[in-house]
Amino acid sequence: METENELKILTISENYRLFSIYDQVINECGMCYFSETINEADQILNEKDIDVVIIDLVPDKHLGFNTLNNISASWPNIICLAASNEKNADDAIAAMSYGAKSFLAEPFDKEQLKTNFYSLLKGPVAKNKLHSSIAAGLIHDIKNSIHKIAVTSDL
Repeated sequence: METENELKILTISENYRLFSIYDQVINECGMCYFSETINEADQILNEKDIDVVIIDLVPDKHLGFNTLNNISASWPNIICLAASNEKNADDAIAAMSYGAKSFLAEPFDKEQLKTNFYSLLKGPVAKNKLHSSIAAGLIHDIKNSIHKIAVTSDL
């Protein structure tokens, strides 16, 4: 169930596995949506107050670049990320020129992905609710760390 301060993330990909990776990493931050097509993504973008879009550049990176460009132009407050199964500097540079704030390449290290994701959301384009979601996620991480210390400590 959605809440007002919940982060809303849309993954656009023909590969559900990519969505499941992000869903596992950021599910404590908010609501994740998945779209296999541009038309479905457009419908979600028009109906929901999406904060972050993750666009898979595979299998058609040119369609991905066009989608990045269109979303950046139509919804300038949305943070766009590009993802690929290839580490390719040219694709990363192109994705950034089309509006991506970051380029993520497989294999995804979940902790690094989470750190990268949080750092992007702290930027000047982030909305107040993004900061609330980040804070909630960080508080959750801190509580887990304290619990682990308490359980393993001899105190």
